[in-house]
Amino acid sequence: MPVYSYSRIGCFENCPRKYKFQYIEKPPIEMVEGIEAYLGTVVHETLETCYKLASLGRPPSEAELLGLYERTWADKFPAEIKVVREGVSADDYFRLGQTALRKFHARYHPFDQETTLGLERNVSFTLDPEEKYSMTGFIDRISRDASGRLRIHDYKTSSTLLTQPEADADAQLALYQMAVETMWPDNPGIELVWHYLQFDVELISHRTPEQLARLRQEYIGKIRRIEAATELGNFPTQESALCNWCEYLSLCPAKGGTAVAAPPPSAPPRLNPRELAAVIDEYLVLDSRKKEAEQRQQELREIITAHAEAGTTTFLSGSGGGWVIVTVNQAMKLPTRSADRRTYEQIREMLQTAGLYQPFSALDMGKIQDALETGALPPDLSARLRPLAHIVPQIVVRVRKPRQER
Repeated sequence: MPVYSYSRIGCFENCPRKYKFQYIEKPPIEMVEGIEAYLGTVVHETLETCYKLASLGRPPSEAELLGLYERTWADKFPAEIKVVREGVSADDYFRLGQTALRKFHARYHPFDQETTLGLERNVSFTLDPEEKYSMTGFIDRISRDASGRLRIHDYKTSSTLLTQPEADADAQLALYQMAVETMWPDNPGIELVWHYLQFDVELISHRTPEQLARLRQEYIGKIRRIEAATELGNFPTQESALCNWCEYLSLCPAKGGTAVAAPPPSAPPRLNPRELAAVIDEYLVLDSRKKEAEQRQQELREIITAHAEAGTTTFLSGSGGGWVIVTVNQAMKLPTRSADRRTYEQIREMLQTAGLYQPFSALDMGKIQDALETGALPPDLSARLRPLAHIVPQIVVRVRKPRQER
């Protein structure tokens, strides 16, 4: 029997046919991420880094938090993204995230109200004593307050706010409480906490042992129904407003699609010497054009970045519906041995004095730069290293093509 998750069970309840696509058939289709999911991913990653820095004694300022968000948004932005709602753009969602993080920073900085025990923590647990029904999931953050009570946090970027009764009936964090109870069995109590970031609202709920026992039985029943449907091959389509966000819409029988398995890839043909020579000649021509194109692209890149505002993420549109996203920041660059041997040896001596030479024994400047930027080095060592770094432009340019070219 597979290990289930809250989202996997929810997928079956929302539409059994989608469940069959996603977890059984797994058709080889190009998955296009939705903007709502992307916003959630970037905000979660930003808050994860925020609390990592806070635990090292370096709670980020508002500007640093927003900078983390902007860089993550630009660095991971896909070539194609789905925006279903009319009248809004990816840029609008980007600004929503900025506003939400400003509110979060104003409310919780310096992020020391509780002790963080886990970030994006993967948990697994069973619903029954025989360990037949297993579940897994990820908890955004686990913390312990001053009284010793544990708190299970969930960050929401949704534009819909739960009511208190809805939070009290919500199953996801209650299921995670089952895992946390096994991890810290002597806890004095557990709170379930939802952070609705767009609304700057924190909802808190609790579960009694009796409620958790009923929830266990409820989810055992849900898993049994999925197992029965799998055995019978019974996965009817269940249409709803969620269909517009479904990755398998083009294959769905209810929407006129046909699920067809892709043929297995065929082996490349064997060529005679003359045919192979022609293929090699064509490859070399294309390789030459690629180098010419890369050179021209670099020239255009420099022109484009000259129109971007430093320290921000700028969205620049072409005439045919395509656009580029340009992030211009500054980054530290420590000198290599060949570039500046004197400074290189000075850095080596500093690390040896601080007792930190072993992790960087090859003096990997990239690793040292990462440790500097994330606050992983002692403050006094960081203060001495920073003047040795050069500040260089850090530019990221990403392309989004017009819809007709995808």
